[in-house]
Amino acid sequence: MLSVSSNISSSASAAASIIGNNGDILIDIMYYLPVKSLCVFRTVSKQWLSLISDPYFKRNYNLRSCLLSVPALFMKKILMDEAFVTESEFKTLVMMNETSRIKFEHSCNGLVLYEVYDGSNYHTTYVVYNPSMKHFKTLLSPPLRNARVPYILSVTIAFDPAKSSYYEVVGVCNTDTSERMFHIEIYSSKTDSWRDAGDPFPFSSPGRLELSGVYWNGSMHWIDQWTATLHYFDIDCELMNTIAMPTQP
Repeated sequence: MLSVSSNISSSASAAASIIGNNGDILIDIMYYLPVKSLCVFRTVSKQWLSLISDPYFKRNYNLRSCLLSVPALFMKKILMDEAFVTESEFKTLVMMNETSRIKFEHSCNGLVLYEVYDGSNYHTTYVVYNPSMKHFKTLLSPPLRNARVPYILSVTIAFDPAKSSYYEVVGVCNTDTSERMFHIEIYSSKTDSWRDAGDPFPFSSPGRLELSGVYWNGSMHWIDQWTATLHYFDIDCELMNTIAMPTQP
């Protein structure tokens, strides 16, 4: 029995060694692992760190992850009263200090965008949070907002892991309230900076711009209810386009 057990143990160790040193097999296995496990396995060896850090692996891993179920629900605020009954445990996101007010703005393909208002100095910042990695990125203040425009109406995060590991944040600014003219600024995680994007554009339903846009196919989309038109901003070309909404039958 001891001989058989020893042979089995030796064979298992040999098989594990073969798998552990075969990059192709490792990658196929890692595609099915949760992000937390990958973070731990980065410390196993330089080979494993190189495999997990490879941009090609990251893109394919994110593509496969998009097919999985949603792991969490993020809410702006929770109203608890006697009529609200649940056995689930709610967890709150804790950042900054006790005087900060956190407002959920938008989420896209696993990244969450928050507005953080610090009541102690009346300062607003934007934070991108990766729940899987538990990583925060505080964005620099938009320089154009301070120089030209009163405030940012809304911010929307654009992230497509199939195309790039970088993300962008699109901010809609109010340039002229009397003329209902608006302006767009874009933050790029690749350059860690904001840039001016395109010319000011009119929008008949400014209330809609106070809501985050919908990111799809490389563009941000907003519906102008007053004119029954769809406005979409092409991020790569930095152009605002308009499409007439189909008439209701």
